[in-house]
Amino acid sequence: MKRVLIVLLGALGDVVRGFSILPPLKAHDPSLHITWLVEPKSAGIVKLHPLVDEVLIFDRPYRTQSTMQSLPKQLLASVRSLKSMRDVLNAHRFDVVLDMQRHLKSGFFSWLTHAPLRVGFRRGDAKEGNWLFNNRFIEPIDNSVSKVLHYQQFLPSLGIPIPDAVRFGLREAVSDADLPSLLHEERVSAGADQWIGVVMGSTWDTKNWPVQGYIKLLPLLLARHANSKILLLGDKTQAALGQQVAAAMTTDRVVNLAGSTSLKELLAVLARCTYAVGPDSGPGHLCAAVGTPYIGLFGPTTEARVAPFGQEHLVVRADIGCAPCMRRVCPGLDTLCMRLLTPELVLSRVASLGF
Repeated sequence: MKRVLIVLLGALGDVVRGFSILPPLKAHDPSLHITWLVEPKSAGIVKLHPLVDEVLIFDRPYRTQSTMQSLPKQLLASVRSLKSMRDVLNAHRFDVVLDMQRHLKSGFFSWLTHAPLRVGFRRGDAKEGNWLFNNRFIEPIDNSVSKVLHYQQFLPSLGIPIPDAVRFGLREAVSDADLPSLLHEERVSAGADQWIGVVMGSTWDTKNWPVQGYIKLLPLLLARHANSKILLLGDKTQAALGQQVAAAMTTDRVVNLAGSTSLKELLAVLARCTYAVGPDSGPGHLCAAVGTPYIGLFGPTTEARVAPFGQEHLVVRADIGCAPCMRRVCPGLDTLCMRLLTPELVLSRVASLGF
């Protein structure tokens, strides 16, 4: 076992949780060459990880208005992408594949490698026939526990014991030198004993907190932490929300960085924050990976399964019978589970933690 391929293509949160197997793999054999297959949306964070030796990117064609008008062209582009990926995988001659995605696509890529050992999820835990493409399977684990613990089950299949403590190995990837230039300016860096990160949104509409929640919460946090700066964080899709919240504040102690940071800069900011607040989203898992407490605002999702690892106790949720429903679209209650999360409820969690 010298050349290992990890197939975990998707969302930022899943990829970050998958990092938990990297330190044990390298500790077992520092000479292992670890390659990670990922899609473009999460490739940036994989490239940052110091224990990943090589990153392969499956840049599959996405449907746009123009491609939808020409289905044959779309199919041809997909076939070309798959053929190109097949050639790349065959050329690497992997000894082991760890298929951590458990979907049809990841299983197909695992099979394309022709690696003698292809480890994946058992039939009952896999989706879309994924299990058909692999030849060794991890032990089943209850879906009510964290995905991190599920990923850790790949280690015994390689003869590697599960470590007593989970490490992600990502904190070493950034330092204060990687902070965005704005944070080096006098008005932000001077006179602030602590930075508080506030994440503006998630990829699911049902997981987003109403804008008025942020507008009411920020003055409460500023009053509680007299010598602090609040940093509004998020990707480009949350830039407008960050602008709206910042415009509602009457102080320069709130700095809008939403949509203006690279992934490396975001990671550096979160590593520097005293704590962060936000919905169930990728930045929450980045916080867990660098050791920053994250107060998660949860509604449709379950903290036992998807909260930042080790920070399940920091989750704030409202008591409502239909939650968690695990739906991307609210079935008619206008995301009541998130609207019932009051700023005062969030502040009480901050206070209970001694922040």
